[in-house]
Amino acid sequence: MNKLLAANFSRLFKNKLFWALTALSALIGLLLGLYLNTLDIYYNAVIEHFIFYYAFFIGLFAAVFCGMFLGSEYSNGAIRNKLIIGHSRYAVYLANLIVCLAACLMMCLAYFIVYFILGSLLVGGLVIDTGLFLGYLGTSILLVLAYVSIYTIISMLITSKATGSVVCIILFIVLLFYAMLVYEKLNVPEYYDNFTSEADDEVQSGGKQIENPDNHNNTDGAVYEFIFDLLPPGQGYQLSSLVDGPIAHIWRLPLLSLFITLATTLSGMLIFRRKNLK
Repeated sequence: MNKLLAANFSRLFKNKLFWALTALSALIGLLLGLYLNTLDIYYNAVIEHFIFYYAFFIGLFAAVFCGMFLGSEYSNGAIRNKLIIGHSRYAVYLANLIVCLAACLMMCLAYFIVYFILGSLLVGGLVIDTGLFLGYLGTSILLVLAYVSIYTIISMLITSKATGSVVCIILFIVLLFYAMLVYEKLNVPEYYDNFTSEADDEVQSGGKQIENPDNHNNTDGAVYEFIFDLLPPGQGYQLSSLVDGPIAHIWRLPLLSLFITLATTLSGMLIFRRKNLK
């Protein structure tokens, strides 16, 4: 395993896509740090508003990177060579998962460092409770692990680098779109105003609110909340928008990320073990 990891990290640090995505992540941190300073002009902005914003865009970055980086192992024959010299399929799979996780965490770290330093200089240090901050940080790391686990199983089972990359990106877009639909359903108002139209076409309030038939009852709402928490883009949105207030079910997010990680990793290892690489 140590030799596999050494070889993977050696290839990682020579990978131009990795450095490009890391630089782009740092640039996003710079731009959001400057934007935070602009917000501070109008109201009392605090640095934690966007400190975990990487949780939102890392899903796309990981899809691009994992698909290309792992797919190239098939195109250049690296996977077959690793197996020929005696490495087990389980070790190959886990080594690839680890290096992709490390790469994506470094992308997140590039954003975090730039944003934190700039934000601290412009609007001051953290205001949030230390324990809560660490909870959010751990949740974001497990979210990255869940993303990488999903993309690893796809990239390790699809031998075409181009196809694997496209599938990873499309999957992220589909998950993001579905998360947005669920979010809209969660934010349907319970009541709406009763408006009446007068003879002169002037619209006035009817004086009372009417129950919105599109609003979901408590049971449906709990189901939608669970789905939103389960979807990685849903978790990413909640972590990236702390300006809207604290996360409602922070304890549930890391558990769901761990579930996704275990399910995809165990399934991927079992399927890869039987995969025909000839």
